[in-house]
Amino acid sequence: MKKDNTRKLAFLRGKIDLLDKKICGLLEKRLKIAIKTSVHKKKSRDIKREEEILSKIKKNLENKSFYLQVRNVYTEIFRQSLVLQRKYVDKIRKKRFKK
Repeated sequence: MKKDNTRKLAFLRGKIDLLDKKICGLLEKRLKIAIKTSVHKKKSRDIKREEEILSKIKKNLENKSFYLQVRNVYTEIFRQSLVLQRKYVDKIRKKRFKK
């Protein structure tokens, strides 16, 4: 019985590892695009856009009971995107200022 549990746990963790790899790649792509948007935005944070994204996510979730956790993850993604966007914009400003 213990071996079966150990194998099942290893199998499930392997599935999680594969998903983490995909999520990591997708997050990296998302952050790169978010950085590119920073030069086209009038203000750094767009709360209306964040609310639109969260609304779409809520609609797309098959299991609505996960919404709170998914929303929290996306809230952190928004925060970290903003951090990277501000760094990118500051870097551009410094380059312009040096000229």
